[in-house]
Amino acid sequence: MGRKKLTMRLIENPTSRQLTYTKHKEGIIKKAGELAVLCGTDVALIMFAPSGRPASFASNGRIEDILLRFVDRPDELRGGPINHEEELEEKLDKLTRKQRESQEKMRYYEPNVEKTNSALEAGVYQQFLTNPDIKGQTARQSTLSRKD
Repeated sequence: MGRKKLTMRLIENPTSRQLTYTKHKEGIIKKAGELAVLCGTDVALIMFAPSGRPASFASNGRIEDILLRFVDRPDELRGGPINHEEELEEKLDKLTRKQRESQEKMRYYEPNVEKTNSALEAGVYQQFLTNPDIKGQTARQSTLSRKD
């Protein structure tokens, strides 16, 4: 007869929760020790019981020494905060400016009369709309003249 699969959720009964923690704690510490031996790694494990009592395991030396090695690493190597925020903000500002400039240029290719800001802009729109029309008429006339 096999085990039943348990759904992962908080155990409501505090007594049952403490009992489950006590049973699993030793297994987790044993697995951490096995990982340290098999892979030759330093493992530090800290757990707090539901009652608040701490339990810890260090595979090599003191847990404080392993944790200090972790804390002394640069943030980027331990998944911490990014230290070069200013550089990233500058890049973001530059990209935002480029986006605005591109959107302004797109307005000339997709004229919208309601959003025209100046007479110069209206003139550019008119030129943009008339030039292709003139080019189309010229191409049509040259095609018709070749057929004759």
